[in-house]
Amino acid sequence: MMTLKPNVESLFARAEQAVEQRHADDIAAGDLASYLVLDVREDAEYQTNRLAGAISLPRSRLEMVAAGCEPLEQRGSKPVLVYCKSGRRSLMAASTLKALGIENPVSMTGGISAWIEGGKPVEGDAPE
Repeated sequence: MMTLKPNVESLFARAEQAVEQRHADDIAAGDLASYLVLDVREDAEYQTNRLAGAISLPRSRLEMVAAGCEPLEQRGSKPVLVYCKSGRRSLMAASTLKALGIENPVSMTGGISAWIEGGKPVEGDAPE
């Protein structure tokens, strides 16, 4: 019987090696303006709470819509900061963006959960 777990773990391990990661604790709220911030959670999660200025680009649709994402294509030299709830989806999304030609995307480890736990501000319908 084949198990996918080793393959999935290998996929994440390769992404961890290929993508820069910064923990939410190491990013100040004031630093967000220096990034194009992508929220790769689903739409309902984005509506509930999000980092200031974040653009919604759900991981589930990333490959299909990245090429048409105007802020992503016209960001100039701004680095891309990718986040999700905990850092797993953002890691895979950052890996995908890198494969699509985005230079040095950064995945925020700990995700918005760690951001909120650190007492940092969020926007949305139910920010806390």
